[in-house]
Amino acid sequence: YEAIVNDISSGKDRITIIEEKISDAEDEICRLQEVIKQLQQERERMKDGVFQRESIFAPVHRLPADVLGEIFCMVGTVTQWLICDLPLVPPVSHVCYVWRSVSVELPGLWSHINIVGSN
Repeated sequence: YEAIVNDISSGKDRITIIEEKISDAEDEICRLQEVIKQLQQERERMKDGVFQRESIFAPVHRLPADVLGEIFCMVGTVTQWLICDLPLVPPVSHVCYVWRSVSVELPGLWSHINIVGSN
């Protein structure tokens, strides 16, 4: 009888030790998941930084404003908008500050706007 009681007691002790190890493992998993999340966020910030730095070297950034304006006029970015598509702004003006500045200064982009009512 005593051997059986000792085996049961020993088994309960082992279960307690295993449960503690499981709890420790779960805590470690949570900690590592938080580390992974932080690393993923840092990776995304770095990717954004690389993208921003790469875009500085894009050929379009080396074009003088007058050449860029001529390109905008040749493409004819503004032809027709529906009244419901306000504000009436050429799409090129949404690209960046420089493109907006160039497009606002070009009367050719603003002089042939057709507004058509929707039915």
